[in-house]
Amino acid sequence: MPNFDFFQTFFMLAGFSLAMYSCVANDVPQTLGTFLSSNMKRPRFTIWAFTITIFIATITIGYFFNAGDMAFGRLDQIPMAAKLYWWHLIPPIVLLTLTRFGIPVSTTFLLLSVFSSTAVIGAMVMKSLAGYIIAFASAMFAYTVISRKIEKKWILTAHLAPPRRWIIAQWISTAFLWSSWLMQNSANLVVYFPRDVSIWKLLLVIVAMSGFMWLIITKRGGRIQKIVMRKTSVTDVRSATIINFIYGIILFLFLKYSTVPMSTTWVFIGLLAGREIALRYRLDIDNKPQMWRDIIRDFLKISLGLLVSIGVAYMIVYLSGV
Repeated sequence: MPNFDFFQTFFMLAGFSLAMYSCVANDVPQTLGTFLSSNMKRPRFTIWAFTITIFIATITIGYFFNAGDMAFGRLDQIPMAAKLYWWHLIPPIVLLTLTRFGIPVSTTFLLLSVFSSTAVIGAMVMKSLAGYIIAFASAMFAYTVISRKIEKKWILTAHLAPPRRWIIAQWISTAFLWSSWLMQNSANLVVYFPRDVSIWKLLLVIVAMSGFMWLIITKRGGRIQKIVMRKTSVTDVRSATIINFIYGIILFLFLKYSTVPMSTTWVFIGLLAGREIALRYRLDIDNKPQMWRDIIRDFLKISLGLLVSIGVAYMIVYLSGV
């Protein structure tokens, strides 16, 4: 019978709980933000049931088709710490604090860098920066093309009920994006767990995520949701659908590119920045100085998150050597 270590079990479960909730509070509003914004009038239970069904399907497929690996290979280069200490709980606590102030930091950098080597951290930064640039350029191109003839029409008819086909398309695009995000970020949810195939881990993840998702949906996204709400026409079902598809496709392509974890927050911020610039200039929407201030502020926030992540990682390395 294996020895039971109370403190190791406590730190593992505390780290898991804090990491999952901080990840849900910071990243989910970014991923499901347009969906939540455009479905404010729908019952909360409907939104929760839909998102948690996609979560259970994705995480279960990952478990059974990847030999128990719910992280989809994202932890292959990030081994579990030989022993957990109180300071390993610092990253999710810092993340929760930053989220409380509405700062869209990267959960990937903050939660995974603590257990990663310098080489892996460097690879994560480069991949995330590439994600930002590609998302920015893709959104600029897409919305430059569709702004005048399509988005302008949607803005003028935003007060009308959207056609049923667009509602269906939005739910499909949300399911695709949510699943792609989960495959990229599930490593953040289980990084505090041993890299084994215990079925109890799958059940615990499902139960915990169900509770945390209900909490964040009840709050309608929390403070991070304000970043989404500041953007042009994001509550329109049709606009939200286009955003979801572009975001989901980029995440899926990077998922296939390599198993190195990346910051989906950087992709999200880059996508919104490129979209906002294209829309405002193509449609000659006023208040462009405020737009540039928002874009610069959002980029500085995620850059601050990166610096904090690296600082926390070095702090833990120092404490581990004590």
